Amino acid sequence: MLLVITLIAAFLPATFAVQCYTCSWSPKDAPNRTVMCSDEFFEGNALGVSDCDNGCQTYVHTDGNGAVEQLRRSCLQADEEMTGECVTEENKAFSSRRCTCNHDLCNAAAAPVAALLLLLLSFLAAYSSAVRM
Repeated sequence: MLLVITLIAAFLPATFAVQCYTCSWSPKDAPNRTVMCSDEFFEGNALGVSDCDNGCQTYVHTDGNGAVEQLRRSCLQADEEMTGECVTEENKAFSSRRCTCNHDLCNAAAAPVAALLLLLLSFLAAYSSAVRM
């Protein structure tokens, strides 16, 4: 009986693995395919996905002027804390933001606000036209 419990416990972490996007992007890489990892041009179906035991993370490093120097989506390492939120560190030279999460593909880019606003305005315009008829 103890052997069965030990075997189940040994395989338990693998059954709780989540899928995370794994990619990195820098403005210096912009002309090549890595741009699909950036928030602006995110294309999840063209990116690598990994099974991760500890959750996912998105790390963004910006310079002192707020320009993105590097963006990385990856598995959360065992020694890194799963907070389920974003933590920002700032100083005069740079800023970094690390967001952690623990469900499948949770480290995707957020939908651009402008695109959502345009979609909402289009819907309202179509609705307004339909009501007038």
